[in-house]
Amino acid sequence: MKTKKQKYRQGIIDFIPFSIHTCAFEFMNISIPNSFLSTFQSMFRQKNNKIHLTQIADNEFKRRLTTFVDYYKNNYRLAPLFKFLNSIPENEYFFVLPIQIDGNNLTHILECYKEICKKNHYKVAYSPNESLLNSYLPFIFGKDRCYIGERDKEKRICRFCGKSYPQVTFKKVAHAFSENLGNKKVINCEECDSCNMSFSKMEQSFSNLLAINLILFQIKGKEGFRDYKGQSINIDNSNVGVGRITLMPNEKTPEYWNESFINLKIDDFKYIPRLAYKCLVKFALSVVEKNYLSSLSKTIEWVCSDCYSAQLPPLWIATTESLNEEPILIIFYRKIEEDKLPRIFVKFHTTNMSFLYLIPLMDETIDFDFFETNISTWFNEKYSKTNFTSCELQKVNIDFTVDIESFRQADKFRCTENELISNET
Repeated sequence: MKTKKQKYRQGIIDFIPFSIHTCAFEFMNISIPNSFLSTFQSMFRQKNNKIHLTQIADNEFKRRLTTFVDYYKNNYRLAPLFKFLNSIPENEYFFVLPIQIDGNNLTHILECYKEICKKNHYKVAYSPNESLLNSYLPFIFGKDRCYIGERDKEKRICRFCGKSYPQVTFKKVAHAFSENLGNKKVINCEECDSCNMSFSKMEQSFSNLLAINLILFQIKGKEGFRDYKGQSINIDNSNVGVGRITLMPNEKTPEYWNESFINLKIDDFKYIPRLAYKCLVKFALSVVEKNYLSSLSKTIEWVCSDCYSAQLPPLWIATTESLNEEPILIIFYRKIEEDKLPRIFVKFHTTNMSFLYLIPLMDETIDFDFFETNISTWFNEKYSKTNFTSCELQKVNIDFTVDIESFRQADKFRCTENELISNET
């Protein structure tokens, strides 16, 4: 028996998770002095004395804002508004909404949103067309902090098990969709501690499905930023904002890169497709309007049980050009009489993935082909229909290629040599 030293190159990549900014609605329940409106453009150009929705943070706006801030600097209630307006980059377009958003003006607001995204050279994260808005009314969760249901713990009733205090307790902060996905804003006050505990298995299955996305995009979960340690690949996110991939070839996994590219293969994460679908349905049930809960009783029973027998509708998945550092859920409520379309469908965004799905056990007459035809006209993303009916544990196979030439040019890729001991007979 003799030993021989073998040398393998260790590759290191430093990466920065990308993020494409998008316009956001700012709602602040603050009493604003009328004199503040003169800060914005076009205040007196309309007979109804209203501001235009679209504004620009040019030099003149910044000058007027500074004057107003100095005058009201002791009004602490206005501080959040000033902070937001000051944070807008120079010459960037933004929204002012001195109106109540409802079905009548939503289309106009979304058109302004698309216009602003275009002027600011942003990617439009959510831009439904007129056909969709004529058929459905969307409600968006995740942009702003939101509490679903009764805030008083002693008056709460769990929307999943139907039990109330003191039969069950509400001590934990129940996130409407998983904190592991970065959700810090949408809280479900109508989820008891017992149900919260029982949902952990399905939420973990869905998190495993997206694990590599959550790691590479540095999404802050319940336990902070995730790292990954594999047999030949380590991903370190301890330095927030700059991640590090270390490739560690050995006698079992020799070098798998050349001068131009690296092949990354990870198959440590496992999930159960049907559990992942259950998790998505649970997210929707957490925020759906209360008047729909009675018609969703069978769905709620299925989500809360260990039963896997329910017939599941298809699931559509797409990758997106923009990154959501916090998950966004949009519920679409049908407002026309068309039995071939579902009464409710859901769009869930997390990292660079978008999931489009229906609520099982709710509608019996849906024409899935008809619905799928509409998907391609309603949304910009290219969705693919996926089967998530399996109850078997499956591996999430990550197999992709990284072009390292750009990393090398930016001095973000380097090689070192590790000496590994192997035995030879």
